[in-house]
Amino acid sequence: APDSMSAPLPSCVTDPLGAVASAFDAAIGSGDTAPDQDGDWGIKATLQEALDRPGVMEQIPEINAVGVDNVRPGQLVRFRCMVQDMYNPEYYVGAYKDMSTGGRWRTTKFTERISGGNSVNTGESQLDDSAERVIWERRVLYCVPIPGESSWVRRLDGAVASAPPPTPLKTHEGPAGTSTKRSRSDKDNEENSRDDARHTVDLAEYVNDDDDDDEIARDDEDMVAKILAAAGEPKEAGSGSPEKAASSNPAAKHPRADCGLSCPPASIVPEAAESMDESLNLPLGAADVADGLPRACPAIVKVYESEDALPVKLNDVLELVGVVQIEPDISNDVSNNDQQQAAMAAAAAAVNGDPATSGAAGLAAAFADFMMDEDRAHNPPTSVVPRFHAFIARTSSARNFAVLPERPNPRPTHADEGAIEDPAEIRTAVIQHLAVPLGGDVLAAEYVLAAIVSRVHTRTDSLALGKLSVTLMGVPEGGDLPRNLAAAIADIAPCVAHLPLSIAGLNARSWTPKKDYGVNRLRSGPLQLAPGTVAVLDETALTSGQLRETGVRNVQALKQLVQLQELEYDFQYHQMRVPVDVAVVVLTSAKQGDSVVQGGECRVPLRMVKDTGVAEPMDPVKARTMRRFMARAWGSDHSISEKAGKEIESEMVAARQGERKATELEFHRWLTIARLCALSSGETDLTVKHWKHAMECERKAEERLRLM
Repeated sequence: APDSMSAPLPSCVTDPLGAVASAFDAAIGSGDTAPDQDGDWGIKATLQEALDRPGVMEQIPEINAVGVDNVRPGQLVRFRCMVQDMYNPEYYVGAYKDMSTGGRWRTTKFTERISGGNSVNTGESQLDDSAERVIWERRVLYCVPIPGESSWVRRLDGAVASAPPPTPLKTHEGPAGTSTKRSRSDKDNEENSRDDARHTVDLAEYVNDDDDDDEIARDDEDMVAKILAAAGEPKEAGSGSPEKAASSNPAAKHPRADCGLSCPPASIVPEAAESMDESLNLPLGAADVADGLPRACPAIVKVYESEDALPVKLNDVLELVGVVQIEPDISNDVSNNDQQQAAMAAAAAAVNGDPATSGAAGLAAAFADFMMDEDRAHNPPTSVVPRFHAFIARTSSARNFAVLPERPNPRPTHADEGAIEDPAEIRTAVIQHLAVPLGGDVLAAEYVLAAIVSRVHTRTDSLALGKLSVTLMGVPEGGDLPRNLAAAIADIAPCVAHLPLSIAGLNARSWTPKKDYGVNRLRSGPLQLAPGTVAVLDETALTSGQLRETGVRNVQALKQLVQLQELEYDFQYHQMRVPVDVAVVVLTSAKQGDSVVQGGECRVPLRMVKDTGVAEPMDPVKARTMRRFMARAWGSDHSISEKAGKEIESEMVAARQGERKATELEFHRWLTIARLCALSSGETDLTVKHWKHAMECERKAEERLRLM
């Protein structure tokens, strides 16, 4: 509301660190007794109450939408990110007795330095080694911008909280005592002490698989059991396992090694080198800044809530509210070599788009060498990887932000409240939008739509129910169709990863995360994606070539992603299976079952009636309507009425008893397609109409396969 936007903001929003200091003073008082325990002294509740007021959250900028350079020191900001790695807990001086103020206790919580006064703008005091202090603990997460996030999501966030005029805030660390670009306040020169103690992190902290098997009894699983019983046959042993189903296909057992790429993507680097984006653990590289958006950057996030209060696992999407701190001296203690400092300065300039250094030969190698020490790897230059101190944190989803900026409260949902008018018309518009890059193939566009809105709703020992991967066959080689399709999907989906497959890319490095015990970091890979991402796997440029061991493992990882919605993370001494939820569309020029990535549910031969094209730009109103529609379809659950269930069961029993007996996997696929047909029509009730439409799509796809 306009009135709420113009109302003065609460002090906890305009000066959050000052509010923390005041709350601490009020709670501790002026006594000589040290704080007996860590706490937030009511600041979180006060801030949450302020953010719940209409219009307040909308005025909090998101750092990657407005650019870190435009964030004032101590300003309250948001950070939308994915947890890429989880570091050991960190001990820090949480409170100390400031002798310069007569022995008054002060807190350093939510900061990287020891500061006197109640605000970030006040002077600092030097901590006397003899001063009393209290040591507290905080969790440390390495968070990256959500991989593949569509530019329109960032633009919405930038429009919600418009960026302030650029100000000279950011320091790029050069050799000791110098600043290579813009200078921060000279007062920002104290680093908070770091404890050398190392904690052993339980693997359960990396992955907490909260499967809903015991909680959610899905109708399609029950129905399959009924069909098998009605047909007079027991459930097929292992028939639900895609791995066993694929065992009868020799090509599924052994990845094809006769593939390559005539023009390797520019992002591929030799095995001996490491790109800047890889050193920064950006799964898909840095976001494109050519369209005027600021370059997104990762951050080391300090979390003050316990694991019980805020359970976090790898790949979770977090929405954080807190303060960013860029302190030049943080990395100086662990890197006093002039050559290393020069490499750091060049890296900082390159990461922030300085044209004078961003293309310098050897820059990536210099920075990679700098990051090969554990202390430096965990404490990189803050101008490259800022520190973010979270006041409020919550887990979210990559798709929760499709409905910005009109969200009813600070906790937006993937299916926002409010009716969507004319869902049939919107569905038709979405299909037409997707058909443009597919050469007018409406059937293929329908299958792609189903894949986009699919998600895993239940996991069993051998199945990830709800997923639907689609393989489009006969895609022209070397054309623009894959890129055009990925762009069209990105117009309506918040996160899209376009992954061209090449011999060079598959052989270069692991596509799945791998633990590097030398620096105690989890090295990222292109398949470390946030739940809800749409992955477009492009095989069309593959030519003959030789896959090495790394390449073979990457192909196996792709098949595991498609078949089981799982990935194996390499912890050197063992492989750990991590559940994922990534919609997959495979594009292959193959016209038979010899694609590299196998095991998907649906194979649809492409029937183009015209050349591939770039989808027409959508007007803002239509675009927002389509995005809301897609977000609601992805986030909604379905139900089956008793009448519809009985009719569907009878048809499935007939299919089971026919000449070509349908398998259990086919039953699951048919029910999944029918469910997605209902959801992509703006409905949650799976009716006979949706079932019949799904079966008609399947009939057309099978007919195309027979004619290939």
